[in-house]
Amino acid sequence: MIFLGPSDLAVSQELLWQASHPQNEKLIEEIVAVCKGLALGTVSSEPEEALKRAKQRCQFVSLGSDISFMVSAARNTLAKVGVK
Repeated sequence: MIFLGPSDLAVSQELLWQASHPQNEKLIEEIVAVCKGLALGTVSSEPEEALKRAKQRCQFVSLGSDISFMVSAARNTLAKVGVK
């Protein structure tokens, strides 16, 4: 499996914290095209991005992380009791 790390790829292009930068997106599309016939995997932070990667034929798409899900759940729970 070829694993695409969008953030790592962005950093390698000096696009720190810019995984969705058009230049990075173009490179991802080029990598996907070159890897035709190989299993592809990646990570996504947003559901829309995960769907996009699946349409680009990534067979494995990790959505979010354990930490992001825990932080989100904690914020939602605290908001319900009035804590910001």
